[in-house]
Amino acid sequence: MLATALLSVLAVVNHVRFVRSGPGSTWAARYFDADIPKELRNLPFAQLPGAAMLAMWAVMLAYTWVSGQETWDAIMGLFLFASFVFGGVAIKRLYRPPHRAKPRWLLEEDRQAR
Repeated sequence: MLATALLSVLAVVNHVRFVRSGPGSTWAARYFDADIPKELRNLPFAQLPGAAMLAMWAVMLAYTWVSGQETWDAIMGLFLFASFVFGGVAIKRLYRPPHRAKPRWLLEEDRQAR
């Protein structure tokens, strides 16, 4: 549980660092390097939905210590399946990040690169 919670926080921090970085950052250098696989170049776009998924897993794992009520057990089962939606969004963003997920500095660099 602790590992998933820490990974979730780390992913949020990295996402914020990515958004606040600029065209001279290592994030930008990695994104525009054609020799790096697309999945690694687009990794920053998958961090936020991945963090949401991991946070949901941390909540679910924490609940397993106090489980026993049928209603909450059923809700946690649905919670687990809902977390896979965020995982699917993260995987989709590895291959085709949406325009709205790109920070302003990256959109400007994309326009200049064309």
